[in-house]
Amino acid sequence: DARAAVSHGPALCTAHYAGITSSTAIAVSSAVLTSMTLQAESTSLIAGSTAQVTAVGMFSNGISETLTSGVVFSSSNVAVATVTSAGVVTAVSSGSAIITAVSSGIVSTMQVDVTSAVLTSMTLESESTSLVAGATTQVTAVGLFSSGITQVLTSDVVYTSSNAAVATVSSAGVVTAV
Repeated sequence: DARAAVSHGPALCTAHYAGITSSTAIAVSSAVLTSMTLQAESTSLIAGSTAQVTAVGMFSNGISETLTSGVVFSSSNVAVATVTSAGVVTAVSSGSAIITAVSSGIVSTMQVDVTSAVLTSMTLESESTSLVAGATTQVTAVGLFSSGITQVLTSDVVYTSSNAAVATVSSAGVVTAV
């Protein structure tokens, strides 16, 4: 944790050389959050989709890190987009919403735009198209929408195999060579 100090409080640093001594007081404290930015997989979403928003904090000691606790997220327009306490944004309906994160009194915002685009085409992407018996690969359905946005399709996708004696496919898109 960028904020952690091993110990807090005052210390006296003393140097001795050739019979001469000099001292100075040192104060040790934890680093404090000085600013925060929000990062997202995408800020242009299609109604019904989700995106993870991550808060990245910059601290007084120069370290930046992802904030995994102590962040409160909110949406300016829950009719357009909602956000969970973990930063998962769900696109509800067309429009714009401001996602706000607050941590240690520091506030950061990002705009999310939601469209009600329709799916115009779909492709399947695969880690591998050549398997040996017993091996697996993941296939992913990627949709192209009327708004020009491409997005991985995660819900309501039904995967099937034309020959289950050769290869099966799970509901999650995992292909197994038989």
